Amino acid sequence: MQPTPPPRRHFIFGYGSLISPSSVAITGLTSHPHPCTVKSLERGFLARVPFPFPQLNSHVEPVSHAELESHAELESHAELESHAELESHAELESHAELESHESHSPTPGQSNDDANSPTSPTSSPAPPPPTLIHGWTAVSVRPSTPDHRTTGVLLELPSDQIPLFDKREKNYKRIKLENNEIEFIECATTGDAAAASHLPPNLLPSDTVHCYISLNPKPPSASYPVIQSYVDVILQGCLAISPSFADSFLKTTSHLDAPLLRDRDTPLYRRADANFANANAFKLNGLTTDHRVDEPVIQYTRPPFLHPKPPKIRSIIRQYKQLSASLLAAPLPQTTLLSPSQCSFLNHGGFGNPPASTQTLLAHLNSLSLQQPMVYHRDIVPALHKASHAAACEYLKIPPPSAENFTFINVTPALFSILAAITFHPGDIIVTTDCVYHSMVDALEYLRVTKQVTIIAVPTPHGADPDAIYTAITTAITTAVAAHPPFTIKLAIFDQISSKPAILFPVTLLCSFCTTLNIPTLIDAAHVPGALPSACIDVSAMKPTFYVVTWNKWANAGKPCGGMWVNRDEIEEKYDKFVDVSGLCKRGGRAEVVSYGGGGGKARRRKGEWMRERCEERAAKKRPSENLERGARCDAVRLRRTTDSSRAIRDEDMTNSLRL
Repeated sequence: MQPTPPPRRHFIFGYGSLISPSSVAITGLTSHPHPCTVKSLERGFLARVPFPFPQLNSHVEPVSHAELESHAELESHAELESHAELESHAELESHAELESHESHSPTPGQSNDDANSPTSPTSSPAPPPPTLIHGWTAVSVRPSTPDHRTTGVLLELPSDQIPLFDKREKNYKRIKLENNEIEFIECATTGDAAAASHLPPNLLPSDTVHCYISLNPKPPSASYPVIQSYVDVILQGCLAISPSFADSFLKTTSHLDAPLLRDRDTPLYRRADANFANANAFKLNGLTTDHRVDEPVIQYTRPPFLHPKPPKIRSIIRQYKQLSASLLAAPLPQTTLLSPSQCSFLNHGGFGNPPASTQTLLAHLNSLSLQQPMVYHRDIVPALHKASHAAACEYLKIPPPSAENFTFINVTPALFSILAAITFHPGDIIVTTDCVYHSMVDALEYLRVTKQVTIIAVPTPHGADPDAIYTAITTAITTAVAAHPPFTIKLAIFDQISSKPAILFPVTLLCSFCTTLNIPTLIDAAHVPGALPSACIDVSAMKPTFYVVTWNKWANAGKPCGGMWVNRDEIEEKYDKFVDVSGLCKRGGRAEVVSYGGGGGKARRRKGEWMRERCEERAAKKRPSENLERGARCDAVRLRRTTDSSRAIRDEDMTNSLRL
């Protein structure tokens, strides 16, 4: 029997922005980067990338290289920056006035016309015309002599991820490298436990190593300069390996003396990490300054009325999903960003502790909301909400016809909203257990005091099997039903998994029992998502009246994130007389985003009409005399406040007029 051939593995040799793990994670899933060198390849800034949108083309102002060094020094001394800039600005102005006066004053034996002529040797040269930038230049490799070596990293990736990187490197051509030309190098952080756990792979003849080269290599120019934000991303990945690796990259890369476009404040590179670049600006400037000659540096200034076209919404959502998949699939050294010495709160079930991947995703969403607030709230949030809504309903087994009655809401407001939607009268009964959550205990106590509601807390036999728990609860409910008229028990509240102590209740059997007695059921499933497998969660088979969950406890979502599902069909059929669901699942439970532009006024008016209709519906259920008396009282207060405000504004205007 012939031995089974080893599986074919795929690798990518990253020599530019693919060195940075954060930049790679935006595109697809890869392994840990392994530093290496490749023979017979020469790296340089040779790949010209045109700007995708004409709005990004900008006039720039040439700046000397000496000013760049002084700018780097001023960044490290922020407290002297404003004072030094004012002094240098004053000196430059006085120096410019002196030169202008000397150049325009005729020398002995020279006429004024000669002094003002453009060919006069004493006249100051005219400033260079502004340069129109058509794009920028990235790094690429090309064949070279066998003794030439190029440093980089080797990334292993699944075969289905290769099309994603081909789309990223659309201006490049993918080629194959010889495995015997690759040599792994030792990292300076070999003693680190995390680095030592990632050993370089043993390349087999069946393995394929891919590399991207430029289709039309051309050196940089003033119209296609090297952009600083792109270099910062590369150096971020190099410094994550070791400082010597970053120094080796700069030494083995040609055309570093090309024009440099300083765009760190307004990055043009789409995968730039502005937080890292600004925090390590002095170090990055020092690295690039050591390997550059005194060449012109270009200061990028965005045009005042030409803003970059925002990226497509589909592209943003696709990048977010890829980042989410890469963070959830990659092994994390720790579950949270806090070390054990910094975290002293051990009750994870109380609030949850999101892992580092979740916090990274939340930071990414926060960054998107700050970059384009209107696009984020108008387009990105509804799209992400739709995808999250579908995933949550699939997890909870909520079928599509009733999925519109599920909405995202924190569990505590959801519970209180359900209690507020039920009309209670003195003598009504609420059945629950003695293991209910403490916030629900406070809410039930409030109803007992204000509404004179009777609370029946069934003692739960601790350590008993589900049959004993079911028998104890059903016996208490049967006794209460026999002693009171129909629909006196307005609600039955059960935990699917109680908090203290942790007990798994037979909620499916309890909901079926209460449904036969026409008793609405509220299932508090705050501890269910993440604690129970999805196969054990089936809301459609359980058929409760209300079902609330929490995603930030055991499902590792951000805080505070929960959900509520309302069985609207059952309520409209049986409990419509004392349960008002208009405020619980209005408009199908979908998030209603009020736009601040492009029809925002109409959206606000629609929301105002809906609120007015809801108030009128609630008012119609009360006594007419009480409504008239309360409406008149509110109108009088509103009129008095309006009159007082108008009088105050009129007096203030008169005072200002007299003062003027």
